[in-house]
Amino acid sequence: MGNDICCVKRIPQKLKSIKFKNPFKHKPSFASKDATVKTADLPEKAVVAHFMMGLTSTYQQADFEWDINNAVGYGFDGFALNFGNDSWMMEKLQLVYNAADAVNKDFKLYLNVDMAAMGNVPASVVTNYVKTFAYRNHQATIDGKVLVGTFAGETNTFGQANANDGWQTQVKDALASSGINIFFLPSWALDANNIYETHPVADGFLKWNSWPYYTGTPLSDSEDQVYLQHARSSNKKYMGGVSPCMFTHFTSKNFVFFYEGLWYSRWMQMIKLQPDYLQVITWNDYGESHYIGPTNNNAAFPVDGSNAHDWVDAFTHVPLASTLPYFIQMYKQGTTGLPSNFHGPSTLFFTYRVHSKNAKATGDPIGEPQNSQNSRDEIDVIAFSSSSFTVKVSINGTVLGSANMQAGVTANSFSFVQNNAAVAGVPLFQIFNGTSEVSQASGPLAILADNQVTQYNFNFCAGAVYW
Repeated sequence: MGNDICCVKRIPQKLKSIKFKNPFKHKPSFASKDATVKTADLPEKAVVAHFMMGLTSTYQQADFEWDINNAVGYGFDGFALNFGNDSWMMEKLQLVYNAADAVNKDFKLYLNVDMAAMGNVPASVVTNYVKTFAYRNHQATIDGKVLVGTFAGETNTFGQANANDGWQTQVKDALASSGINIFFLPSWALDANNIYETHPVADGFLKWNSWPYYTGTPLSDSEDQVYLQHARSSNKKYMGGVSPCMFTHFTSKNFVFFYEGLWYSRWMQMIKLQPDYLQVITWNDYGESHYIGPTNNNAAFPVDGSNAHDWVDAFTHVPLASTLPYFIQMYKQGTTGLPSNFHGPSTLFFTYRVHSKNAKATGDPIGEPQNSQNSRDEIDVIAFSSSSFTVKVSINGTVLGSANMQAGVTANSFSFVQNNAAVAGVPLFQIFNGTSEVSQASGPLAILADNQVTQYNFNFCAGAVYW
């Protein structure tokens, strides 16, 4: 993001990009949705993915089509297109809308104006983008109004007395005078206790911070509850956020947020809370590691002292993304148990980092990431199972632990540190029904011994075992 917001603080400016010289061929294989929907309201309890347009300077239309096909396959209802005012941006936005037309599925798009990247642009820049795409096919609406979001922008006054008046008169009213009524759903780093009351220009808000911010305490949903309470009392909307992790390792920003167990716990919070909409953060932000979609190597990967390829290339998040059809359906059905679209096989999804937080990298010019000591050296598992079972996790014969898991949707964790040192090797996951082993799988990457780490990488790898 331009200046990523977590709680009320900001993270440094958006990073420059480079071209990747070895693109791969796209082979989408997802089934299509039945309906063909053009400009239409987001469905009730829509789940969208935050899509980083800033990494698409190297994209062709086929790349956008590939991403959309993948997102449809995982159950997403649309993309929030986060964008800055780059010289090439208008062309790429045209391509993504063209791609949605070509894919021709029930999938919505909407503009999410990255004000942290745009800086103090005049309001006319914002309104010009909205006017350009307001009537495109697949443009998302709410209550018949063109949906527009932001990342930041709470300090942009556009020459008015305050931000609320600026966005109201210079953006919302200006567009209305051109016949375009917008549903304004920004993400602003303001106090949830009065944000709806002090900024009535917004028709709803997205809560961006979806990670514990510089703490080892698991993320609470208390702020989400405040957002939702005030949204209800104001007759407005609330969009909650879900994210798998946060790790970035550049010269200008180098930190990790504690995320072990976050994917499961955050989904369960949102399923129970039932906000109006959800946004998964993100589909493709490789620089901050919270990409949930398949890696598109045609993207312009960020580089700033180091290259995001360093911590992305061997670290696909696709196995974890395979939980999305279930979690999305659980949210829409309001159940924390197995959703109606679960038909087996039973599956254990696992994620883990490849080195201990206590390891000291011997060849990393960027240095140790801030906040790394709040991470937990553990292997996390999430199960979707129609019956109870036992899982045993080991590395080269060293048992990290075993757990009896109940039927339904459950989670657990296993430390990969013993005697104050990482247990080195490839994790093995064994599934037992009573005393009988019914399945097993190995992790995709080895956990490194503490003295084998040359570069810090707090991104996670993922896998699954089926039975």
